[in-house]
Amino acid sequence: EMQNTMGNVYRKLGQYETAEAQLRKALAAAESEIGPESTETAHVLISLGALLYSVSRDEEAIEITGRALDVLRRSKTSDPKIATAAYNLALLHRRAGRLEEAMALGQEVLAQRRLMFEPGDARHAREQGPEEGVPDEIPRGRPFAAARPPPGELGVPSPDVGAVRA
Repeated sequence: EMQNTMGNVYRKLGQYETAEAQLRKALAAAESEIGPESTETAHVLISLGALLYSVSRDEEAIEITGRALDVLRRSKTSDPKIATAAYNLALLHRRAGRLEEAMALGQEVLAQRRLMFEPGDARHAREQGPEEGVPDEIPRGRPFAAARPPPGELGVPSPDVGAVRA
């Protein structure tokens, strides 16, 4: 877990090569010690996918983040990182011009968030306009917060976004 945290810190500092080395070590350790189907391994995959997004290695990020989402879906837990992985993957598909995939994942994010928050909660996603299905706010602690696209690019206003959490 320490390597995953350090990888996220290096990514936030813009030290992408060091971040990738830390995250790949964290992934190898998680896969060998806990197993490739563990939620902890999926969390490292989400961090690695966020890094790859930050350096515009989108196809690799799609593969890694998709793998994380698959692991979390199979885990049959209510892990909030399911929404994180789905949101990150939606951003990647959107940037790649795969709008149908992005919209389907956006719907999944909304469904997950509805399970996580009460309808009156300010963090509850709202559907709006032509971008229906894509959240109009980014919750604090999402891996892509530091590397989000410019405001309006995804129909997502620029919120006050906090630090990335692993």
